[in-house]
Amino acid sequence: MREYVLAAASRGIAVRIHTIGDRAIHEAISIFREAKSLYGKPKQGANTLEHLENLLPQDIAALAEIGLIASVQPQHIVIDITQPDRDLGSQRAQFMWPFASYERQGVTMAFGTDAPCVPPCAATVLS
Repeated sequence: MREYVLAAASRGIAVRIHTIGDRAIHEAISIFREAKSLYGKPKQGANTLEHLENLLPQDIAALAEIGLIASVQPQHIVIDITQPDRDLGSQRAQFMWPFASYERQGVTMAFGTDAPCVPPCAATVLS
């Protein structure tokens, strides 16, 4: 992944990396930090972490610092409301989708539907 991102960055091309889980997110942030230090920001668009879920609190500041977009799907919250607590434990589950923390720390968010993986009716539950 590092080679792909650095090759794109050397040409000014923005990249999206699908990241779910703290290690994937942390590694992607590290790669994008290196790309930015070597080549600056992309000429068009912005580097993005797609499906950003289950990260560590300390990585939010890095998202803002590097200018990464957090592409999130809020309707994932209602697919199975017991899943995060069951799979991650109650402490980690509290930080599964930290939208307010992103906003407080200046992280740009992009919201998507994740269709057709998530039925459109899941989005109506949030309204």
